[in-house]
Amino acid sequence: TSLPFLRDKYNISNESVIYQWVKLYTSGNKLEATRRSEMNKGRSTTLKERIEITNWVIAHDYDYSGAMRKFTVSYGQVYSWTKKLKKYGPDGLIDRRGKGKSENDLLTTAEKQALEVKRLKEQVTYLSTENNLLKKITGDRKKGFQENKYRAIKELSQKVDERSGKVFSVALSCQIMQVARSSYYAWLNHVPSKRNIDDQGILDYVIQLEEAHNYIFGVKRLVMHVNDDTQYHVSNSKMRRIMRENNI
Repeated sequence: TSLPFLRDKYNISNESVIYQWVKLYTSGNKLEATRRSEMNKGRSTTLKERIEITNWVIAHDYDYSGAMRKFTVSYGQVYSWTKKLKKYGPDGLIDRRGKGKSENDLLTTAEKQALEVKRLKEQVTYLSTENNLLKKITGDRKKGFQENKYRAIKELSQKVDERSGKVFSVALSCQIMQVARSSYYAWLNHVPSKRNIDDQGILDYVIQLEEAHNYIFGVKRLVMHVNDDTQYHVSNSKMRRIMRENNI
């Protein structure tokens, strides 16, 4: 059974959610029931709004929850409209409850074209953001993969997208990287501990020393130099940890 099939069958927002559940289960961790903390009530919408919402969902990799928050509609509405659009096209979004097609519920050719242009722009923005993020996390980074994601999001948030003339969206970057915005901002505003500061100071000295001597020193000689030449004190095990974490 494929992840897209399970996503559609059980009305799950994203395939990555299922992947995380499987990963937790196979690693022996306990799966706990959760509930969506933000659930909007359904509201009345026009055909134009429904097409705009579903186009946004498709352009943003089927982010139903994001559309729910952005357009203030219910999750069920977003999911149902997207399913109808994929199966029947824009005509599938016409509200036929107790009536046939009304003049007010049909779109002009100009309106359809404007919506299509907007959809394409949204899709281009998504792909441009995704492409730039992937470029930034494929370099020679020495920290863990999760921190690579945070660093890529931070760097991209300070860059202007040439196509739109606007800075890249943090919210969209977090969505693409599959990280919570709260987690990203917690990392961004984190105050380093004394251990982190000391480790960085030791690392800077070790890199400087190794580059000056063509990386010929082993752990014991590095420990000796750090303890003799700096204000830091390290053991063999601590030096091994710092070297291991930074691929030295």
